[in-house]
Amino acid sequence: SSKHSVKPMQLDLAILKDDRLPMPQQKKPILKYAGGKTWLIDYVGKGIWRRLANTGGRYIEPFLGGGAVALWLSLPDMILSDKSCPIMELYQTLVDGPGEVRAALIKLVSIGVDEDAYYTVRGDVPRTPVGRTARLIYLNRLDYNGLYRVNKAGEFNVPYDKSKKIPKDTMKLFPNLGRFWGIQQAFANAELFSCDFANICRLAGEGDVVLADPPYVSAYDQYTEDGFHDADHARLAEELRIAYEAGATIIANNADSPFVRELYDWAPHILTAAEARAINSDGEGRGGVDCLIITTDLEVLGT
Repeated sequence: SSKHSVKPMQLDLAILKDDRLPMPQQKKPILKYAGGKTWLIDYVGKGIWRRLANTGGRYIEPFLGGGAVALWLSLPDMILSDKSCPIMELYQTLVDGPGEVRAALIKLVSIGVDEDAYYTVRGDVPRTPVGRTARLIYLNRLDYNGLYRVNKAGEFNVPYDKSKKIPKDTMKLFPNLGRFWGIQQAFANAELFSCDFANICRLAGEGDVVLADPPYVSAYDQYTEDGFHDADHARLAEELRIAYEAGATIIANNADSPFVRELYDWAPHILTAAEARAINSDGEGRGGVDCLIITTDLEVLGT
């Protein structure tokens, strides 16, 4: 119901009490990310948590991006990766020193948050991980639509958002220090990688849960300089099938197309987001009928 749309995950987290696994910490993403996974939390957050409490397995995510589901879970021993080196560097740098990143961000904001300042910052890639991470957060909060996109040379190339309302206190545009520490706490015990998804899928075994949220078929795919193509989608489906055979629970999502349905014809369950909503009373928001949720076990969609 529409009542749930305010904070659906507040409803019944109490039922997730289990001595074997810490409660979900419900940390929030630090990057605004086009194609982000916040909507997926309502469908799979509690189911993933429950599955891992039962199996003692690990949460594995090869396309981390903004990290909404992983941050919500904040579990020990997560295996997290994204092919984009700057994004994984951001998480590692925040784990190593949230305060330093915040201080570097304050310095950037003091240059200004207008269009000229934006292009000055965009044109200058710092030499240190702390500097690069602060720059990425600065650009992400001032760019058009919170996009993260690079050109063929791997350079961030999203334009400034001229329509953004600039508050008097310009730091209000950016995540506060608590959010930085949230990333530190969520990912402190995680293994962070930046590599091809196949290397990550092959780590999956009995009792693990793999969530794969690749750039959608035919969607914009310039998150890394070499893009993501049909052959990659086919390779991903095969790697997930192998992980399933190794005993992992698989959840993947993608655009609804005959191509995707054929790639995943080995999976026991292929549902539209609307069908998944019918199973899961919390499922709201994005997803829509043009999105598929593929899983090897309907229980991870349950509430």
